[in-house]
Amino acid sequence: MMSGRPLPTKHPPAAVASGRGADSVLGRYQLLRQLASGGMSQVYLAYDRQRGQPVALKIMSARLAEDQVQLLRFERETRLTLKFQHPNLVRALASGRDPNSKRRYLVLEYIDGPNAAQWLERQGRLSVNDVVHVGICIARALSYLHQQGCIHRDVKPDNIVLSPCGAAKLIDLGLAYLADPQETALTLTHHTLGTSYYMPWEQGLNAHFVDARSDIFALGATLYHLLTGRVPFPGNDHEEVMRMKQAGHFTPASLLNRDVPAKLELILQRMLARDPLKRWSSAEELAWALERSTRSMELPLYADLGQAVQPVSPQRPMTANHPTRPDLRLRSSKLRRSRAADLWIVRFEDNDGWWRLRKATTAQLVRAIRNGRFQGPVFAARRPQHPFRPLEQFPEFLPCFTRRKAPTPHTGGRNFYRRLLSCFGWR
Repeated sequence: MMSGRPLPTKHPPAAVASGRGADSVLGRYQLLRQLASGGMSQVYLAYDRQRGQPVALKIMSARLAEDQVQLLRFERETRLTLKFQHPNLVRALASGRDPNSKRRYLVLEYIDGPNAAQWLERQGRLSVNDVVHVGICIARALSYLHQQGCIHRDVKPDNIVLSPCGAAKLIDLGLAYLADPQETALTLTHHTLGTSYYMPWEQGLNAHFVDARSDIFALGATLYHLLTGRVPFPGNDHEEVMRMKQAGHFTPASLLNRDVPAKLELILQRMLARDPLKRWSSAEELAWALERSTRSMELPLYADLGQAVQPVSPQRPMTANHPTRPDLRLRSSKLRRSRAADLWIVRFEDNDGWWRLRKATTAQLVRAIRNGRFQGPVFAARRPQHPFRPLEQFPEFLPCFTRRKAPTPHTGGRNFYRRLLSCFGWR
């Protein structure tokens, strides 16, 4: 749905107010333009006249207003969207029903950015950095949904919105599966729910044959498409696509895009495995593996530099084989509350390859540099919104990186022995 900057006034623009009729008003929302359209609903950019901010308004189609099955589906999607709140899920703000048209609607945050399908069409294919960034964000969203007992069942580029701040958000819980009697009753009429190119083979047989690993397969097909510009299992119809997935053979992404590293190639192969037992067991493990597939994470190309935030790497999920580690990551809100003028925000890589974000004073950093605490490059900034620069570019730390000349060897002792030996006639 899309989150943009609030408009400066609590009244809609004059051009909109004068150029639209009564049909463009839905309660307290002024409809501005259509953003997307589907079989069950349309999405509009709207203006919330009460709060003075843009929103995305998802309105149920008029022809389905009397269809009880579709009405229950829309109500369930509204309930789930309002219930689940996560930074990588599009946030629901409100819901209601128009008394005049009897159409139900769902109010979502407005994100002033394209979805992944639109961005792919514009770029041809995405860079490895952008795809990994999208994969980590959506894996985090899926991990949260799976912990709530919810399976999305429709992960695809059209349902991933790219925010100007650099984040990727998952939308559309219309086909989400919950293990409760009401959810089961709603899906009995359709044995195959989802999109053929991205759903796993078992979901194509029956929409109930899904679990967390089914969403992981769909995310793998999505990332493959973003990397290569083509789907891993093409076909002219649903049956042909399912036959290819049953065979389980697809062209390696590295053959279509030479920039794909070997680690990412192995991750995709595991995500797209025909047998669910051979896929990643959890989206949390997948997010960690994606983060480790590349040595550096830069801001994605779709990010607006004025709104972007510095990416922070996720911590590895804790298992019995991995001891507990303190979480050294800092939230920007905590950093802003610090009033110490001598504090720096430092980003560095530890001995295990983990990127850490710490606060330190100038004296602490100088002492750490002289003691050899940093094994790799160190980046620093004064404020969270400032760009990170190498530490040696700041005048405060320049003497720590300046090479000192080797001291001249002391020769006083050698001359003393020469004079002593000359007393005995030795040279």
